[in-house]
Amino acid sequence: MKSSLLLLVFMLAFVGAPAQQYPLQVEPVFRNYSQDVGLPANAAYRILQDSKGYIWAATNQGVCRFNGYEFEQFPDTLYSNFNAVFGKSMTLDESGRLWFVNINWRVYYVENERVIPWKYNPQLKPFNKDGNILNGILVKGRGEEVWFGTSHSGIIHADQNGQMDILPGLESSDRVFFENKYGGLDSKNKGTSSDQYLQKLSQTLNFQGQNIEVPLFPFTKDSLTNNNFLFSSSSHLREGTWLLNAFSSYFYFENNQLVWRRKAPGKPIIWAIQDASGRILTGHNFGGGLKTYASREDFRDTRPAFSALPGLTVTCIFQDRERGYWITTQEQGVFYCASFESGRLTGLPDLDDVMATDIVGDDQSTMYAGFRNGKIFAIDVQKLIATDISPPANEFVNELTFDKTSKTLALAGAKNAFYKNGHWETIEFLETTAGQKAPWQSKDLVPGNDQDVWISVSGIGLVQANIRTKKAERSTFDMLTSKGTRRYVSARQDQSGRVWAYNIDGFVEWVGDRIDTVYKTNPIFKQYIKDIALLPDTSLVLCPLGHGLAFWKPGRALIEIKGKNGLLSDWFTTLYYHAPNSSLWAGCRRGVNKIRFDGHGGYKIETFILEHGLPNNSVSAFAVAENDLWWATEKGLYRTRNRPDTVVVPAPVFHAVSVNNVPYFPTEALVLPHDSADITIDLLSLYFRGNGKTPFAYRLLHGSGDTSWQLKAGRRISFLNLQPGKYRLEVKTQGDANAWSPVSTLDIVICPPWWAIWWARSLFALGLGLGVYSLYRYRTGQIVHESRLKEEMLRLERSALQAQMSPHFIFNCLNSIQNFILKNDSDAAVLYLARFAKLVRSSLNASVEGSVSLEEEINMLNHYLTLEQLRFKQAFEYQISVDPMLDRVHTMLPPLIVQPFVENAVLHGLKDLQKDGLILIKFYPDNGMLCVEVRDNGLGLEQEKSKTGDVSLGGSITRRRLELLNAQSTNDEISIAYSTPEGGTGTIVLIRLPLRQIPSL
Repeated sequence: MKSSLLLLVFMLAFVGAPAQQYPLQVEPVFRNYSQDVGLPANAAYRILQDSKGYIWAATNQGVCRFNGYEFEQFPDTLYSNFNAVFGKSMTLDESGRLWFVNINWRVYYVENERVIPWKYNPQLKPFNKDGNILNGILVKGRGEEVWFGTSHSGIIHADQNGQMDILPGLESSDRVFFENKYGGLDSKNKGTSSDQYLQKLSQTLNFQGQNIEVPLFPFTKDSLTNNNFLFSSSSHLREGTWLLNAFSSYFYFENNQLVWRRKAPGKPIIWAIQDASGRILTGHNFGGGLKTYASREDFRDTRPAFSALPGLTVTCIFQDRERGYWITTQEQGVFYCASFESGRLTGLPDLDDVMATDIVGDDQSTMYAGFRNGKIFAIDVQKLIATDISPPANEFVNELTFDKTSKTLALAGAKNAFYKNGHWETIEFLETTAGQKAPWQSKDLVPGNDQDVWISVSGIGLVQANIRTKKAERSTFDMLTSKGTRRYVSARQDQSGRVWAYNIDGFVEWVGDRIDTVYKTNPIFKQYIKDIALLPDTSLVLCPLGHGLAFWKPGRALIEIKGKNGLLSDWFTTLYYHAPNSSLWAGCRRGVNKIRFDGHGGYKIETFILEHGLPNNSVSAFAVAENDLWWATEKGLYRTRNRPDTVVVPAPVFHAVSVNNVPYFPTEALVLPHDSADITIDLLSLYFRGNGKTPFAYRLLHGSGDTSWQLKAGRRISFLNLQPGKYRLEVKTQGDANAWSPVSTLDIVICPPWWAIWWARSLFALGLGLGVYSLYRYRTGQIVHESRLKEEMLRLERSALQAQMSPHFIFNCLNSIQNFILKNDSDAAVLYLARFAKLVRSSLNASVEGSVSLEEEINMLNHYLTLEQLRFKQAFEYQISVDPMLDRVHTMLPPLIVQPFVENAVLHGLKDLQKDGLILIKFYPDNGMLCVEVRDNGLGLEQEKSKTGDVSLGGSITRRRLELLNAQSTNDEISIAYSTPEGGTGTIVLIRLPLRQIPSL
């Protein structure tokens, strides 16, 4: 009995005990750049940004330039850019060129990506002695005047002629601060002459006709020890404001006045700045890391807002034009942070790196976060205090839902649980409409419109239950037999009480005990709808995977917003409507979009991505409280507060150009040869929040061609086989809130080939004209020549006819006819006269025609030889043979070609024969040639020549005709050959002519 009473008291004490609370801190997310990603050395000392927007880093192995994608180091001819460059030994001149001094006291400036040694380095060398260290550099103009801060010799001044002087009047000062609009430097001297500790001496110096006011801060020789001054430093916080760390104390000067001094706690400060918001950031030596203070007063009173980078020596802090922070360290290179207001929440016991599975808000000041290990915390977003409200024996948090009406937090799972008024109630079974008990599990819990009514979404169906009575009011399946199960993914009940859901078939409405299909009205409703949100006007917002966001209200047309309209992606998985500021939040793997509606059908899209403070974009859930965005990620909880102001994204830079793999230096215009087939252009976006992932858009303008913008995910643009002409490439990049940068332009001129230039075309036209004229002259000459040839052919043919029909032959023929008449041999005279008439007629016809048939040639030869037989009283016989392969009618040959050789055989070959003379004439084909063979059995070639001494006139005329025919032919295919038969008696004449046949009709 006694033990039971003690147990009851213990239980009551446990129930009444307050839940455990934990203070939280926001740890900013840093991006690290080290040797692993191209930084020359992990020991880095200084960061600054030039006028073009590039980030420069001074390291233990020279200076380098960061373009947002990689580090570039430009060596000089002496390779001195691989020596250490310390903190204040890097600055910009008024033209934007970078100047730096290395550890060897050698000065350089960078111009057009070349490191150029300063021409007055030899004059500076004598000052490098006795351990003197350069402690800063300032440049006027483009190097007309240069100032150097030193550790022992005060401030060295160099004029435009390289004359080196110590600024006069400062020798007695122990510490001198000197500044211009590009920065500041300080110097120390060996001796001290002041007897008053921290007595301020303000001195105006006249140097080269210009008054220079220099603040002097002397210290007594008793205070000055090597130990105290060894790690002293000065920081130029902003114009006219300095922080001095010396003698284990901090001295804050403003407008040449010492404002306050305090003891320096912890690790000494190496570098300090005051950012645009008034926050002071300090970097500490000996692994002291980074500290931030909300104000100058907090810094004075040692109230840091947070600390970061523990164990690292921070050598420089710089805020760029996007208000992002760059921090250099001696151990791990360079760190970048877009905002110190956002980051991971730390302080939860053993949960800093545990996956946060879900987070929901009450739209007031409380967030509820659930973790994979079953823990649930209520977080006061104003005080950043987390209270452990984990339900007993809970092993896993799947989905959390907060009903703002009933102020109830629901936990969906194998055992559904509800948290209200500080207590959990677990409901494992429901009473069915039949009065029986059935298990109740869910993947998600959706609050209904009635008090205590919830709709559970699971892989087997929907259940509407009253958690107060623990009864199932209706379900889409039989809860006892599981009949009619269907896998559901999401569901919502709108303000009018209609329940909308998505199952594996598509988008549906749950009406009473039936399911009405909606997806048939639009193909979008058939897609996988991961989540559903409700707007105040009963409109539904759907996220169909792969189709962006869809806005729909029953009875109205569906409206889609996609990536091309400014969303991060077309694959959204989570929706959240924040009533206080009437905004819809949509999450995807790339981040979150915030959509504000203007009430007139328009909207504005903002973007929250990794670069705004997330460790990665793998977000499982998010919620909004007091306009802060809270994220549940694989690496714990994160908060984005006061997202960095949207800045104007700088115009992209044309970083490198190569044409046919030959590099070109990108300028405002590229003039390229005509054979520039492969043009590759690499782009840069000096927008460092984007972390090298900002998208580009470009268009190539040429004439009246397409002017639409094309999105480009990568940095490289390629053009193949551009035709000669003038082009303009326009490029822009996208930043915060989907805002586009100003446009960068590059003119590209593809020169035409030399033969297409006006002078070449003129020469070509001139040459063509001359060619045409020459061709005309040649052709007309050819025609004249051919005409002359034809005339000569006709003349020769007439000559042949005249030779053939010589007066002697005609006289002989007429004399023979007379003899026949005198002898009263009228029949012979008539026959002879008829033969003679036919021969004359055939000869006349042949002389007119350009060619005659083989039949006509044979007939003319028959007439001629018959007359000669009569004249020579049958002293010879003749035979004319034709190869059967030859068509007598359609085989053509030049007229009066054979007859002169036959005549020569009769008159000369058979001259001395009184009888038994024989003339053989053969016509036969041979390899596409027509061969004519004239053979006699007379004296032979040699005896004919010896007796006559000349050549037949008809034969010479014929040979000339053949030469002319050959001249008209493309090759010498006409020939005449003389030979002696095997017996040695007689002559053979072989005439070879082209075998030409006309087609038969």
